[in-house]
Amino acid sequence: RDEIVRVRDRLARQLEAMTSSADSPQVDNGNVVIDRRPKVTVITACHNSERYLKECVDSVLGQTMPQWELFLIDDGSSDGTSRLIAEYARRDARIKAFHFSDNRWPYARRNFGIVRAASDFIVIQDADDIMVPTKLEKLHRQISTDSSLAIVGSSPRTFLEEFRGLEHT
Repeated sequence: RDEIVRVRDRLARQLEAMTSSADSPQVDNGNVVIDRRPKVTVITACHNSERYLKECVDSVLGQTMPQWELFLIDDGSSDGTSRLIAEYARRDARIKAFHFSDNRWPYARRNFGIVRAASDFIVIQDADDIMVPTKLEKLHRQISTDSSLAIVGSSPRTFLEEFRGLEHT
């Protein structure tokens, strides 16, 4: 029963992501063309990130803009990071899992993800960071509506040892 519920929920999220990504269908030679590409690719290089990864990924899953893809790249972890990545990728088709047995540092793994991104916009998300729910929507809106922008960013908020919610940052 639990597995059926998980599959149902995953399929519902996939359908929502597919249908909501068709905001404005384009017409090409009289045919309607629906762009099913994600609007944003989030790249997270992970090395021994088991402690924080759940909160990180859950914050991406909770975004108000669902048209994203998330690359979770295991950079040679020796803890449970690889297992968590595989589990999230099974639950949501927007999450792509990549596993490496060696540690090359986040820059090399981010570059690996950048060349594979299906979207025009990249967001680098560290495995120990949490996104506020509107982050992707706000960043995408800003860069999409102002042609003078080549890059947009956000400021971090910090909290002490134990995360107790965004209101405590």
